Amino acid sequence: MIDSVLCPLIEKRYLKELVYYLNLYRAKNGKIAFWLGAGISKLLGYPLWEDLINQLIERFNIEKSQNFEFLKTLEIISEYKEKKKFSAVLEILKNIDENLYEKEIQKNFASAERNSEKNIGIFPIVREFIKNGIIVITTNIDMELQRFLNINDQYISIIPINEIRQLHKIIYLHGRIDYPNSWVMTETEYASVYDNEPRHCGRFLENFLSQCKVLVIMGYSLSEQEIYRKFLRFKNKPEIFWLQLLENNQKEFENQIIYFNDNLNLNIKPIPYKESKSLVSLLEYIYNSAYDLNIKEV
Repeated sequence: MIDSVLCPLIEKRYLKELVYYLNLYRAKNGKIAFWLGAGISKLLGYPLWEDLINQLIERFNIEKSQNFEFLKTLEIISEYKEKKKFSAVLEILKNIDENLYEKEIQKNFASAERNSEKNIGIFPIVREFIKNGIIVITTNIDMELQRFLNINDQYISIIPINEIRQLHKIIYLHGRIDYPNSWVMTETEYASVYDNEPRHCGRFLENFLSQCKVLVIMGYSLSEQEIYRKFLRFKNKPEIFWLQLLENNQKEFENQIIYFNDNLNLNIKPIPYKESKSLVSLLEYIYNSAYDLNIKEV
């Protein structure tokens, strides 16, 4: 059954390694983490960065049609969009009208939250992993997983505005939608949490990577240099497994793996799958193999 989910290029040994490590560290809270990126939120109907920016620009075009400061930035906004410098576009829009910027983002997320047809199929199996001591780190700012799991705020951390004292069940690395002052979206915000004091996100990742043994990345492109540069600092990095949807981007994925492993020596172990609905089946297979079977530690 699992062969119908995985891509032909998969090295099955990575899947076996992941199952082994999950079983090895199963009783050690905080040693295993899932890293959930924008691809997971997309399954729920939340916008990716480019979609969000398009919607913001549309609203700004309506609200700021007579605003000279906005109109004179349209060309550079278009240029940055073309180059996929999304954090720079968000920086410009926020500087023009911070209240409109925050209101429209929250409005957009509220609309996705009310969607009765959103696909939360991944959450039940993630809940089972959490019961086995796995923590969830997310760069997403929506609250869908927390609400599904009915987890009180005392068991979560919002890194940009929290001082981390222990690893909680859910860790919002780049903020949460209901706290605009916690969002990490613009270039200035990235600099303030990773490079400049108090550097909450940078400090958290350094501490986390020094303790974590297994990191499973899902729905995340690994495109943020601020993050993967942190991985480079540690010789004894966690075992990093990348569960990635291929669809039509197999060549791009292969090139990313070559760059991360051959050039940066990150030793990321890819586990690509064929389509978005396959992720639940893949996670169920991994869970059943790691926790339901008596796998002997070596």
